[in-house]
Amino acid sequence: EEFWKGLQHLYWSERDWAWHSPGEFSGQIGGDDRPRHDSVTNIFQAFGLSIIAVLSQRIPSVRFFPVSAQSESDIATARAALEIAQLVERNNQLPLLAIREAYLLWTQGTFGGYVRYVTDPRFGKRRLPILGAVEIKLSKAGYECPKCVNLTEDESFLGMCKYCGEKLTRERFRPAETTTIPTVTGFREVANGQEVIDIVGALELKLPPYAYELHDAGYLIWAVEKHRASLRSAYPEKAAKIGTAVGQSGEDVYERSARLSIANRRGGGGSQADTNLITYKRCWLRPWAFWAVDDTTTREELLGLYPDGCRVAFAGDTFLDARNESMDDCWRLCHAVPGAGMYTEPIGGSLVSVQKRFNTIENLKMEWIEYNSAPPILADAEVLNVKAMEGRRMAPGSLYPVKVKAGRAISDSIWQPRFPSLDQSVYAHGQELRNLGEFLTGAFPSLYGGELDSNTTATGYAL
Repeated sequence: EEFWKGLQHLYWSERDWAWHSPGEFSGQIGGDDRPRHDSVTNIFQAFGLSIIAVLSQRIPSVRFFPVSAQSESDIATARAALEIAQLVERNNQLPLLAIREAYLLWTQGTFGGYVRYVTDPRFGKRRLPILGAVEIKLSKAGYECPKCVNLTEDESFLGMCKYCGEKLTRERFRPAETTTIPTVTGFREVANGQEVIDIVGALELKLPPYAYELHDAGYLIWAVEKHRASLRSAYPEKAAKIGTAVGQSGEDVYERSARLSIANRRGGGGSQADTNLITYKRCWLRPWAFWAVDDTTTREELLGLYPDGCRVAFAGDTFLDARNESMDDCWRLCHAVPGAGMYTEPIGGSLVSVQKRFNTIENLKMEWIEYNSAPPILADAEVLNVKAMEGRRMAPGSLYPVKVKAGRAISDSIWQPRFPSLDQSVYAHGQELRNLGEFLTGAFPSLYGGELDSNTTATGYAL
């Protein structure tokens, strides 16, 4: 990650748990002690951009087929699934996610994809009706006639049936029949929901290194730094307990510093000291992981609560929530190159050594050009006032009086040595390093339209 940003002369400081560049403390280092040439010619990023461009060129297509080609409902379902997939692709900007994935394969070697359903205003809003209960009358109150069975309304009751004149008593009273029905009392705006895909690098994931496949991993931990105000908004019932980043374990501090240094352009300290940033951890456990609990009652309770597995969240050391969620339903892992365990090498890992040597070669050439274009001058201190001349600017056409010794020329008192020419093998070695980088990474010139010395056919370039 730091090589990608061009920060390739770094050292680790235990004082603030951060990477630093020698140039950061230029005022504290003497001029003679600092390296004159520590430039970076970032071929690491250039090769990486070529690989990323190739890997992210096309988005894999998703197709849905009906279970039965003769069933109209199956055909309609498959067509609807395709439209939903296109909606998810558009809302998640999959072409940009593909670039992010290829970048992580180049720099970190492994990435995970987490799919979840999110309700958020960025997906738009819709109006939902607010329902209320309204009581309505199905019949009026009155007295039922035992003879004609007609109902004489309560307000017109005179002690007899108004239809047949039969005498009515209080016992014949029938209350009004009512019922409650829902009705729209207003409208409210709610955010739309959408399947969201999060792409997570290896530095944010913690997996058992010994596992070869995701189904062999009993746990997966996703850790990321969030502002405490954001977490308090998401978990208002736990807001009072979500404090600052202090009090974390030593291991968490190192991991937190590594993650935050990536987001820092200078590649060092500063941002990790922000106590407003809380480490937000989400951990997924498989059901068989509960068998690590020896207490039978507790284990059975956990298996009953989380039959598909558990997803538990923490803000620092504060427990937030836990729910039943299957790791296999929401996570996928991708590795850059074959290898053992969960953490394999990144594609660009093999180029780090080449990049270091390439920087050395380029800085050596620059040093030779500088020293050979203006080599040191040796002067007789009795002829020239060297101390006085050191304080003056050597302007063209200037007149500098000197005292020439009898019988000697000025050239006998001033001598400027010439350095030998730089061995041509140095230039050839730089080209060899670039060719080696192409072989190690697979980023051959044909990927970016460059010329291949050993290939002159269109078919060869296409391959």
